[in-house]
Amino acid sequence: MLCIAATAGLDLCGVEYLESDRDGQRYFYDINALSNFVTDAPSLVGFDPFVRLGDLVERRWRAAQERVFGHGANALSGLALSRSAG
Repeated sequence: MLCIAATAGLDLCGVEYLESDRDGQRYFYDINALSNFVTDAPSLVGFDPFVRLGDLVERRWRAAQERVFGHGANALSGLALSRSAG
């Protein structure tokens, strides 16, 4: 499934498939770049995927700031985040 996402250039997506009892093969039928997730995901998958999504967005944002503004971008972005939060 990671290969499908990587080939499509998707960092975040949902891949739906069925696994056949007859031949054991997986049959992929839907790839969603903007997927809806199930209610109570932490109980279903064992972790909170929204926390991981937030972490990914933050890492990408910090990396973009670094590319644009240089090495001191992280200190400045932390200041901006703390000011907007309070």
